[in-house]
Amino acid sequence: MLSHAPDAALQWSYLRAAWHFLTIDFVFAAIVFAVAASSASPALGLLVRITAVRYAIYAVAWFIFVALKQRSIWRAPQWVLLRAIATCALQA
Repeated sequence: MLSHAPDAALQWSYLRAAWHFLTIDFVFAAIVFAVAASSASPALGLLVRITAVRYAIYAVAWFIFVALKQRSIWRAPQWVLLRAIATCALQA
């Protein structure tokens, strides 16, 4: 009989993969912002706006996740930093 119990090793692998993908995404975004700060290309400006919108989406998703799971949005305030990064990038 098949068990429906969650496989802890598989869940850990998914979590690690997601962590590494987000790390790569954040490093890519940092490179985009650094290059954009030293160059004034219209195409690069569009890439910065797209990256800023992604950060805004991350902030909203994190805020919702924290609000639903923690019941206090200040116990995990990373959404504030993500929102600040998105706001600064959109202002540039």
